[in-house]
Amino acid sequence: MDDETLQAVSAALASMGEPWKVPQLVPAAEPPIPVTGVQWQTVLEDGAVLELLGLAREALTDLDAAIKGSPRSIGRRLRLVVTRLADTVHDLNVTAADVLAFDPPQRDRSAALGNHIERVSTAIAQLLDGLEAGVESTAAMPFDTVDKAERFVEVELRATFDDDDRSARVYGIPQEDLESMRLPVGQSLRAAFSDRQDDLKRITTCIVGFASRGQPMSEDLDGALHPLSA
Repeated sequence: MDDETLQAVSAALASMGEPWKVPQLVPAAEPPIPVTGVQWQTVLEDGAVLELLGLAREALTDLDAAIKGSPRSIGRRLRLVVTRLADTVHDLNVTAADVLAFDPPQRDRSAALGNHIERVSTAIAQLLDGLEAGVESTAAMPFDTVDKAERFVEVELRATFDDDDRSARVYGIPQEDLESMRLPVGQSLRAAFSDRQDDLKRITTCIVGFASRGQPMSEDLDGALHPLSA
């Protein structure tokens, strides 16, 4: 990148102010909800983590093309591309935080996912900071970092798991124990959690909330609505 182009890129980013700043991953404060390996894959797939990484790659490709264009045309195009990139990373971090609210049997899997997403966010933030500062040496496109994150998620989605007792994993209560009560599942769970209703609400709200992805629920949140262990 020549000096004129680098200056044009730096000026365009500086003129945008804070909106383009890339957020970092903030994990949920609550303890993660245990899930089986198959449920973990469902969470990854429903969260569209792989799709969001693909959108980040596309935005980086467009950014790479934009900064290699004519300095006179950089401003407007760069603003659009950088805004899209920052928005995508924001969505990726929000989704990753939702996904990391669940704990697969091998905890290192969730930790590894969090590390990959953090690396992607940090690399993109460093890229844009370097471009704004006019320092080309820190403005390398982090395609390799995104590649590694994508490959990790692809491996997770293809992995083979034994689908253990979901009720035992999520609620700590074997399915056969719930069935032995001869009650609807929601009533059985409330009975089993008679002295821990807050725990039941937290678990079910987290899972139903993730499954609904922000859509309003028409029924009360209780065990009968549990979308993954039913």
